Amino acid sequence: GVFCLVPAVTNSMVMPLLLPPLVEKLVGDDKKAASLGLLSSAQFVVSLAMPFIGTWSDKCTGSFALRFGRRRPFVVVGCLLSTCGLVLLRLASTFPMVVLGFAVLIAGNVTSWVPYMTVLPEVVPATQRGVAASYQMVVDSISWG
Repeated sequence: GVFCLVPAVTNSMVMPLLLPPLVEKLVGDDKKAASLGLLSSAQFVVSLAMPFIGTWSDKCTGSFALRFGRRRPFVVVGCLLSTCGLVLLRLASTFPMVVLGFAVLIAGNVTSWVPYMTVLPEVVPATQRGVAASYQMVVDSISWG
């Protein structure tokens, strides 16, 4: 549940609430809509990496995977990337820096979200997966608002 907070903040706060005034300040009102459209397109393009991240985390084996788990490193790296993206957005003084910060944020969300959603079957006994998935969805729903 905790790991879904960063993607939830991105989708419920950053894109609809924080980016429009920032973009307007940097590019002006006449280019605001096109610039926000570009950011939405960037979000879509980066999200196309989801199947590849999932496959990559599925194939993680060896001593590293035994020590940390196949999914946990992706979740941790993704959360760190998302945090870096948020910092870049906060420091952005130009529109290209906003694009970079937003792309890093979305890349982090994708990197952490896919493995987070697939870790349940690996850590919960088969007889308890239905109940565990229900709890996961309740926590996710609360965090997404």
